Amino acid sequence: MRRWIFVLLCILCGRLNLCYAQKVFDPERILQGRIENMEEGLGEEVFDDLLDNPLRINEVALSRLEEFPLFTRFMAASLYDYIKRNGAVLSLYELSAVPGFNKEVAEALAPFLDLSEKRRLRIGELSKMLKGGRSQLLIRGSAYTKRQEGFLPISAEEWKKRPNSRYLGPPGRVYAQYKFEVPGVIRFSATTEKDPGEKIGDYAGLSLQAEGLGPIVKIIAGDFTARFGQGLVLWNAPSLFSSSGSSSLIKQEFGISSYSSTDENRAFRGVGITTGKGRISISLIASSRKIDARIINDGFTSLLNTGLHNTVTTRERRRNLNLSLSGLNISYGADKIKAGLTLSVYRYSSPYAGRDSVQINRQMRFGNFGGNFGADIYAIAGNFRLFGEISSDIGFHPALLAGVLWRRGYNLDFSVAGRYYSPFHLSPFGGAISKSGNMRNEEGADFVVNWRGKGESKIRGWISWIYGMNFPRIGAEAELPAGNSFKIKIKSDIREERGALRLQVDWSNGGAVTFSTRGEGTLAGFGKDLTTGWMVYSELFARESSGFVNGSARIAFFSTPKWDNRIYAYERDLLYGFSIPALYGKGFRCYLNMHFQIFKWMDIWLKGSMWHYLDRESTGEGPTKMEGPSSVEIKGEVRFRF
Repeated sequence: MRRWIFVLLCILCGRLNLCYAQKVFDPERILQGRIENMEEGLGEEVFDDLLDNPLRINEVALSRLEEFPLFTRFMAASLYDYIKRNGAVLSLYELSAVPGFNKEVAEALAPFLDLSEKRRLRIGELSKMLKGGRSQLLIRGSAYTKRQEGFLPISAEEWKKRPNSRYLGPPGRVYAQYKFEVPGVIRFSATTEKDPGEKIGDYAGLSLQAEGLGPIVKIIAGDFTARFGQGLVLWNAPSLFSSSGSSSLIKQEFGISSYSSTDENRAFRGVGITTGKGRISISLIASSRKIDARIINDGFTSLLNTGLHNTVTTRERRRNLNLSLSGLNISYGADKIKAGLTLSVYRYSSPYAGRDSVQINRQMRFGNFGGNFGADIYAIAGNFRLFGEISSDIGFHPALLAGVLWRRGYNLDFSVAGRYYSPFHLSPFGGAISKSGNMRNEEGADFVVNWRGKGESKIRGWISWIYGMNFPRIGAEAELPAGNSFKIKIKSDIREERGALRLQVDWSNGGAVTFSTRGEGTLAGFGKDLTTGWMVYSELFARESSGFVNGSARIAFFSTPKWDNRIYAYERDLLYGFSIPALYGKGFRCYLNMHFQIFKWMDIWLKGSMWHYLDRESTGEGPTKMEGPSSVEIKGEVRFRF
């Protein structure tokens, strides 16, 4: 009763800021740090993945709340204590009343959180449930103001000589997605995309997910992902967590999940089912889809993952190899321990005919078949979290990952993890931590330490070591508030081939206006060929008090003579998207990003960005080449909710 009275008083206040005073929350700022640490490894589907798999805050353990990328450690602990003391959070109004949250926080996080309770899907009530569902239609487009070389006219003779120098279709990227959801029961998505130069939108993705069908916990038909254990066997989804990018080294598995992004070669396509009783859970997956590959008379030589089909050659390589996969996961979960077994078997429709000796050996022994199996464990013992997974491929070549996390309250934690991947190990559908990305021929260890002081002070450090490295990767960063309006961020990162140092100062008047200035320098080619690079930018973000419009603008100057001197700088973008351009060369880049909430059911985003180089007379290469030192890209997006 006390909780309901408190929530009612907050609602009657009109502005929930009175319940808990803090600065306006910006989830993109929290994601920015994670994304920048991972540099080139991510795409816009990170946001799609978070949206496809909203955090069910009323059902998860503290560890899941702590690892959620949009929560601070204080927010996770506060929310966990609140739910444990008062029961499930029933609405955004109530979430606003939890210490660490307010109205703006709750509204910003709403698309990424699921407050619904588990419901049972009854066929007789299906019509009523569907009427209570919610829909979203998203349409997005982008194009350059100049014509790229691939779209310029060409003679018939030149076309015969260089057929891949020109695109087959019109310029511009077009994307559309429809989503329908009955929270906790049904989720449906349909996605299509036309890449620049393609004749038509040649990608279409569908996914239907239902929950609470009697003994069936979850069933998905269409496109889906599978994430089990620590990722050694099955993990075909993007991950925000890496040795230097996460608050710990533990991966939090999601099991099977619907997929609505646009990577044409990542998701499984078929059926996934999770069932269980008590503490036992069983997941089965069956997938069959055509993927892009380079094929010769003897078989396929390599798999392609760009998703582009805009030239003669890329069109020929489109979906010409069939991949079938079956998988099984059995897990046992108690209060302080979780253990699982995972198995996958896959088959390609053509033999491997490339130059990779490991894959050649697999082909000689097992033909077109492959497989992996593994066992994982996660246990809590006081302030310690123990985690690990051991696996093998079909040829009994092992892989092992194990680690421990120690926490002292919510102010200090330390993680260490080691791994060994056999030189002959093959796991094409895994996603565990690795430097090379293929979990093969690697021995290493990672260390991460996090400290959080009063207010918003925090310091993080990491060391990543791989056997054979001359020098491990070492980094540290700190965020230090300076008064009520300023925050100072410092980051350093040193590895074998380069070193970087960053200083950033943020100023905010409480959230309506934020101003950031960053300077970053790099050193590359330690020794005789030492080169230096630098980048400086200033960015302004502002939102109008009524919420009708908000926007950001930035200008960045850079001088990075070598590719190893390149500097990545996260940019705000359209809804559910982001960009991390590599600043390479000499010049400047600027952009303006605007969001208009026209009606409650309609939003519009617009972004314009420009490159201008001082060290070249054209931008891009090959078909993407544009004459002149400048290029301008325009993006637009509209969202309807009903």
